[in-house]
Amino acid sequence: MMINTWIEAFIKPQETFTKEKANASFGGAALNLAIAAVISAVLAYLFNLAMSAFSGVAPDVLLLPLTIVAIIVFEFIYVGVIYVIARLLGGNGGYVTLLYFASLYAPVVALLGSIPLVSILVGLYSIYLFVIAVKESQNISTGRAAVAVFIPLVLLTFRIINLLYMAKNAKPAAMKIIQHKFWAALLNLEGNPNALGACGIRGLNLPAGRNVVTLASALWVSWGLLLCHKQR
Repeated sequence: MMINTWIEAFIKPQETFTKEKANASFGGAALNLAIAAVISAVLAYLFNLAMSAFSGVAPDVLLLPLTIVAIIVFEFIYVGVIYVIARLLGGNGGYVTLLYFASLYAPVVALLGSIPLVSILVGLYSIYLFVIAVKESQNISTGRAAVAVFIPLVLLTFRIINLLYMAKNAKPAAMKIIQHKFWAALLNLEGNPNALGACGIRGLNLPAGRNVVTLASALWVSWGLLLCHKQR
């Protein structure tokens, strides 16, 4: 069953990828990612709906389809970037195989990643899963696979540094607004790629399966914003 394959890919990635390699297809990957996107978007919407009792701002249900599409499209692009890097590092596998492997555990990550605190551990583990997916699909070493996965994270770090620099030079009143918006976004990071952008923080939007990146970014930027605010 499909659900059993998702669970096996999450628990025993290397064995599952080896077994599923012959079944890799674009259609299968798209279906898995679509299911993961629906899980992420719906759970994020329900969470926002519950939080609206305190914030007074109800989420727009019309954004659900857009969020789902955005998650799927971003996943295709993100995997494509990793694929190109892996090929430059000596990989010889196909894009569809990598996409399919990454999609196998995506629904489980989307579900568990919506649980507060647990999402951090799931996010860290999802990076490990992606490294194994790159290794098995592109036939390269674990080290090269890790490099392919972490290069985008390094680029993201530079983006965070740039954001911190802009925050440091913001006026105190603007700083309070940024902090308020950022923490509001932090509560809505899981499974919602538009959360930060909708709250006025651009450039950190990531899909489900990359939750550890958004959470780590959230903590880094939040710490920087608080530090800058205290210095004023």
